[in-house]
Amino acid sequence: MAADPTPADPGLSVDRDPFEGVVEIGWRAASFAPLFPVLAGRIVADGSGLQLHGVYAPPGGGIGLLIDQALLHYFARRTATWFLDRLVEEVVASSRPPGSDR
Repeated sequence: MAADPTPADPGLSVDRDPFEGVVEIGWRAASFAPLFPVLAGRIVADGSGLQLHGVYAPPGGGIGLLIDQALLHYFARRTATWFLDRLVEEVVASSRPPGSDR
C-alpha cells in the first residue's frame, strides 16, 4: 500500500520560534482505499518536540470501528509513532551542514 500524504494547508504557520508551528495533514491509501483508514490532523512542533493530533476513520463502517477498538488502534498508534520518528530524523538530517556526519 502506498500512502498519499496530502497537506490540508500547504502553508506552515510558524510562531516566533522557527522550530514551533503547526502543519495540517491528512492521508489515505493511494490504492485499495476502502481497506485502509483515513486520517485528518495536524503536526504540532514546539520546544519539546513533535506531536501528531488527529482523528482517523477505520475502514469497514461499524464493524471496522469495533475491530479498531479491539485491535487495530494499536497499529494506528504504532504507525503514527513510526511516522513522527522518521519525520524527526529527516528534519535533523536536513538541518546539518553539507558534509557533516552529525
